[in-house]
Amino acid sequence: MPSIMLGVNHMNEEQILNSIKSSVDNGFYGFDTAPNYNSENYLGKAIRKIMKQYKLTREQFFICDKIDNFPLLEAKGHIKQLVENSLRKLDLEYIDLILIHWPTPDYFVQAWKELETIYEEKVVKAIGVSNFRIRHLRHLFNSDIHYVPMVNQIELHPLRTVEDQTAFHREHGIITNSYAPLCRLLPALSEAPIIYDACQKYHKTNAQIILRWHIQNGYIPTFKSSNPTRIRQNQNVFDFELTQSEMIQISNLNMDFKYHVESVCCPGF
Repeated sequence: MPSIMLGVNHMNEEQILNSIKSSVDNGFYGFDTAPNYNSENYLGKAIRKIMKQYKLTREQFFICDKIDNFPLLEAKGHIKQLVENSLRKLDLEYIDLILIHWPTPDYFVQAWKELETIYEEKVVKAIGVSNFRIRHLRHLFNSDIHYVPMVNQIELHPLRTVEDQTAFHREHGIITNSYAPLCRLLPALSEAPIIYDACQKYHKTNAQIILRWHIQNGYIPTFKSSNPTRIRQNQNVFDFELTQSEMIQISNLNMDFKYHVESVCCPGF
């Protein structure tokens, strides 16, 4: 899995093509989508076009897709057809990583067990979950499963560090994939004195400082942008290193703030 992923949620066809080109030109090949992002068709089409134009192979790309909550609810946890639908829309030979998007009550265990079978059939290269809290993961572990989720994609940024959850992930060998890693650059984060000071010291943008914080914590951030300049900047975070003191100060911005509301499919989430 690449060290940084680019999300293509709710972009049009032209935006996705330009975003992927910008990312590939910068040496990054990881892209994140989901059925309810309305981008699977465009993403697959763009990748095929860029593969031909740049003479690249499918193996050079890493595609993360998801099983959404409403379809999962309607299918009562039977997800084979949902995975086939995504493969058809992407029009690619396989999916590198597929996640259960939300811990949909009553059905996420059934869905996980079917996902294990799909993984064993090599339809997908890796399997994981998204928005699962510790209690959901523990419930899964106690449900006679064969594989621990390889990834958990959660909202994570310096305003929401969820250190108990990331420690749980490390304990069980689960990769932490952070979405909304910049928290929309809200002033409480982007204008914090520690962020400003680090920007001046390293001659980096506030987004680069925040993404570097993710990288040094061992997280894989998935950010969204359709701006080629911003994409290049956000991926250019490997030529400097924050000090331990700076890392702690950035983590101390935590206020357990969650930008995205919980899924309506997960009451009592």
